[in-house]
Amino acid sequence: MGRSHAKIGAMAGLVEVPARQFPNEDRRRWFTSANVDLVLWLDEGDRITAFQVCYAKRYREKAIVWTPERGLEHMIVDDGDVVELHHKATPILVPDRPRDVTRLAQELAASGGDVPSMMIEFVVSCLRGHGTADRSPAAKPAH
Repeated sequence: MGRSHAKIGAMAGLVEVPARQFPNEDRRRWFTSANVDLVLWLDEGDRITAFQVCYAKRYREKAIVWTPERGLEHMIVDDGDVVELHHKATPILVPDRPRDVTRLAQELAASGGDVPSMMIEFVVSCLRGHGTADRSPAAKPAH
């Protein structure tokens, strides 16, 4: 197995940690393990409006960002390390080539931890469907 599979790692259950909230943005929930971070953006009804999965944190960190408008976007984390005489910059996400995220989806499904089951199922569904899920399951109108 080459480095392209990015050693997703033996993922322990995801644990919720406090997430910084910003005015005029959907509420964030942040779940983390040694090698994966999952950030969910939720509307007032706890429906997922976007998510970001960062993985391979100990190697060459990558991220998958999902929004309903754009589907899945594969990114790599430019960690802003010092180059010559410049100081470390703020890490940013930059576009990366699409990757097979089947293994990541399997590991998330098996290691949801503190993530509510409907939310982890939605994220896994998007990853398996390559971002084609329409909306968060909780987003379906109540009858």
